[in-house]
Amino acid sequence: MTSNEFNFSEMVCFSLYSTSNSMIREYRPELEKFDLTYPQFLVMMRLWNRDFVYIKELSEQTYLDAGTLTQILKRLESKGFYRAY
Repeated sequence: MTSNEFNFSEMVCFSLYSTSNSMIREYRPELEKFDLTYPQFLVMMRLWNRDFVYIKELSEQTYLDAGTLTQILKRLESKGFYRAY
């Protein structure tokens, strides 16, 4: 290995990335039964805990930006999982 090559196995960021992908793959078969993606599942988990949540609060808790959340909420509403007030 030359001095400017990276060893991915020694990089914490790669370990976190690969672990995250692995966990999401584990959830996928169960989520597919409900036609949900992992980000949609995260939002649903938060919404199941409270009847009313502001998008700003949801964004802070899920680490998803408002634009992404808006699209997720539209999809969840079209699937009948969520109703906007």
